[in-house]
Amino acid sequence: MPSFVVHGLIPLLLILALRLAPPKVALATLPFTWLPDLDFWLGIHRATTSNVFILLPTLYLWWRWREAEPQRAQYAGIATLYLASHLIMDMFAGGIVPFWPLWDYTVFWHFLIRINTQTGERDVTNDPGTHEGAPQVVEWFTWLSPVEAAMLAVTAVAVVGTLGWRWYRQGGQLPGFLASEDEG
Repeated sequence: MPSFVVHGLIPLLLILALRLAPPKVALATLPFTWLPDLDFWLGIHRATTSNVFILLPTLYLWWRWREAEPQRAQYAGIATLYLASHLIMDMFAGGIVPFWPLWDYTVFWHFLIRINTQTGERDVTNDPGTHEGAPQVVEWFTWLSPVEAAMLAVTAVAVVGTLGWRWYRQGGQLPGFLASEDEG
């Protein structure tokens, strides 16, 4: 299962790299990426809030605001992207019940590539499918693994380094997206 870090970092970096939204919008809407996991506490995990219906409110707001209020529409669109990315990642890591409560079937896609380090031989597993009911949840979930801690550390160093470089290049002034209204 993707962890807290992966669920947030992958879509955030994608949004920033593709310049789908300014950093301010990408960071303000970041919490939406974790909303589908509320069903861990609220009901059936990977079903109650891990379904396509969680996309409807933000999608509706994007549609409603797209012409009249494009700035607000951008927030709703990026929030929808975060929610959708969570569902897609979970579908590849155990599955989700996409139409719960209307349809009680888990949809998953088990895709795995392993490489034998001795021979270079590849083993590819490509197994999409469904089964009745919600996916089984592991007893102990690794919320943050050593690999993900390393990813976070490298990302933090890159962000701090980038912000420091911008600060230096701008003569000791904060970058525009970090400056308050009085400073900018």
